[in-house]
Amino acid sequence: MENIFGSNLRFDAIEYLNKKHYIKGYCKGFNLNKIDENLNGIYILYAKEEDGSEYVLYVGESIKMKGRLTTHLRNYEGLISKVWALTFSKKTTKTERTYMEKFIINLLQPRLNTTNTKKDFFESQIVLEYTGIDEDNYEEYSLKELESK
Repeated sequence: MENIFGSNLRFDAIEYLNKKHYIKGYCKGFNLNKIDENLNGIYILYAKEEDGSEYVLYVGESIKMKGRLTTHLRNYEGLISKVWALTFSKKTTKTERTYMEKFIINLLQPRLNTTNTKKDFFESQIVLEYTGIDEDNYEEYSLKELESK
């Protein structure tokens, strides 16, 4: 049956209802329909500087990523420019996901993460710099100089 505009009314109505249902999966401009309801993993939220360059805003871990991302998108509306999701198989344990989250936090150093940072994860930090001193020329230095290098 055609309507007054010449197209099939039934198909138009079905498409309208499907679009109406699909749009409910969007949140603040992000298409969360791509994420299964019970997907677990780690997500990285990006934001943009005034000059347009991106930085890591937040790293998180969740067993129900879609709901968690919805919360973040609402809380940080207008700030988040991109979401990157790393999903895990159902076999992955909470401990494994937490270690991976801590690793990514320490690697990327997001601005909003205050836990699971180096101070929570690592005992200490040691930085070794090249000194030019080795077993062949150590006699040129005093013990105090060697200890300070």
